[in-house]
Amino acid sequence: MTIEDNKRIIREAIEAESAHDFDRTFEAIDDACVFYQAGAEPITGSAQARPLLDGMLVVMPDFHREIQELVAEGDMVVARTKIGGTLSGQAVAWDNCNLYRMRDGKCVEMWIFHVLPPEIAAVLAGG
Repeated sequence: MTIEDNKRIIREAIEAESAHDFDRTFEAIDDACVFYQAGAEPITGSAQARPLLDGMLVVMPDFHREIQELVAEGDMVVARTKIGGTLSGQAVAWDNCNLYRMRDGKCVEMWIFHVLPPEIAAVLAGG
């Protein structure tokens, strides 16, 4: 796959995520993908990651991601995005940056960088 192919795959996956078409989003993610996020243990496999997105829709039914910048080199793609939606009647938004390692047209490793607004962190933590 070329660098442009990898960027297209990630762009389409993020667009599908924003449209709540998670089946299409996960078509771009290898079944054994490892997801890293600061402060949390890595998650291995799309089956473990999928419930996190499903849970986001429960607390924020209008969840969406807007691509701000997409950069790639070699087998790596970086997506800087703005995530937003409505939580308990209030608009919330935060910046996000994900780093994707691609192999054969699929993401095999993903690093997730963001600071969740306290109200989102509390809901996702069960508070």
